[in-house]
Amino acid sequence: MLLNAEAVFFDLDGCVYFGERLADGALTLLEWLQGRGKMIRFVTNNSTDTGAQVAARLSHMGLKTPSEQVMTATELIGLHLLKLYDRTTLKVIGSRSLHTALERAGHRLVPLYSMERADAVVIGRDTAYDYSKLQAVLEEMDKGTPVLATNPDLFHPGSRGEKVPETGALYSAFEAITGRKVNYFGKPAPYMFELAMEHCGIKSPELCVMIGDNLQTDIAGGRSAGMKTIWLYGANRPSPDNQVPLSCRPDFAVPDLQSLSARIE
Repeated sequence: MLLNAEAVFFDLDGCVYFGERLADGALTLLEWLQGRGKMIRFVTNNSTDTGAQVAARLSHMGLKTPSEQVMTATELIGLHLLKLYDRTTLKVIGSRSLHTALERAGHRLVPLYSMERADAVVIGRDTAYDYSKLQAVLEEMDKGTPVLATNPDLFHPGSRGEKVPETGALYSAFEAITGRKVNYFGKPAPYMFELAMEHCGIKSPELCVMIGDNLQTDIAGGRSAGMKTIWLYGANRPSPDNQVPLSCRPDFAVPDLQSLSARIE
């Protein structure tokens, strides 16, 4: 599967690294792929950091990675919005990096509490999220302003294995109050995979492999985009096929990158 691929996409948290520790076998596998001319991209629902910030973090762990290889929801959502609306006026909940990335993509940002109506509201992970932001977005939704979240994740794993609240946990409040679903950009939606393929110059998803630890985002997203998928199931043994929904069923499953590396040596 890997030999036939032209591009291999990796998730990051719980796949390539854990907290501040690089996954065992990651360097071996990546060097093997690079030695065979495969294009590598790291596709992450991270809505807090830019590709350059993630690349610097990987470098600190011992994995030298060009920032161009890191595809984050932080930066890609701005490109996605260009395709939907062209340049537009936005109100944003999220990190400073998310605000900056949206502006660099050509969008105009207005303050969340401004009386000016936005064309859309973008919601990303926001560690300063509070009641007043909840109220401000609800008022926009009551006016009919569309809302787009960076990703649907409820949490991501912390350095101690704890659950760290994510974007999905924030926008769930809006869904509960309004009874309406909030659309999202990141995995398992196809948009990140399509932009990553476009970035690699690949038109056929059959030439791509997605590797990740999350069945609902990495594997389901890769499958829906038409890619081959490899699931890293960690300490959780894979369920029998008849208990895993077809939409989440991987082409191949191994415990971790170390096990995958051992198979190609």
